[in-house]
Amino acid sequence: MMNTETTLHQLSSQLKLKGMAQKLQSILETPIQNRPSLEMALAEMIESELIYRKQEKTERLLKASKLRFKSPLEEIIYTSDRGLDKQTINSLATCDYILQGKHIIITGKSGCGKTWLSCALGRQACLLGYKVAFFNMIKFSEEITAAVLTGTYLRLIEKLMRNDLIILDDFGLRKIDENIRLAIYQLLDGNCDTYRLSIIFTSQLPMENWYDYLMPGSQTESILDRLISAANRINLLGKSMRKLKK
Repeated sequence: MMNTETTLHQLSSQLKLKGMAQKLQSILETPIQNRPSLEMALAEMIESELIYRKQEKTERLLKASKLRFKSPLEEIIYTSDRGLDKQTINSLATCDYILQGKHIIITGKSGCGKTWLSCALGRQACLLGYKVAFFNMIKFSEEITAAVLTGTYLRLIEKLMRNDLIILDDFGLRKIDENIRLAIYQLLDGNCDTYRLSIIFTSQLPMENWYDYLMPGSQTESILDRLISAANRINLLGKSMRKLKK
């Protein structure tokens, strides 16, 4: 005769099948006349385990991403003065751009919702099982600089390359140095058959000023060539969303 408590413990703790254990417990709490057949019960337990594992993975990805906002795409405001096209966002929501190794550039004035939108796209990528990392450019610069000083630069770049999507927020707000420019170049340059990495840039700096910001030179030309040739561009317009929330 089955010892229910022992079986549930074995499933949950020893076999790590928590989804199945939860479903089995639910079935056992159902009146006998309403319980599913053995075949149906097994199918429901397997389905429950798959759902549980997917939810666990999503939670891990969201936590590791360190997104600044937990912004769902469903809450995006599509007013005519924002210059935001719903069809474009729906297309990006499929995350096909990640499969294709393409990038996204979101520009606009302070407060127009660039960071919020980038986080919404990042959250969507997590929900679809992609590994995401969010960086404010100040934090990104600090990590690159520290890695150079400690001799762990290549290790950091390899770690960053293991992501599917990186968000670089507030690009262009502070002076860029050679190490940061090189890191961006390497992340963009390595996006080939070796690995797949997409980058979302948010910036108040208009695209026409990026060349001077990155400092004229062959490396800057290579960065912009790799970025612009494979980028979806969104230019947010309208008043500050911060003011609208007040």
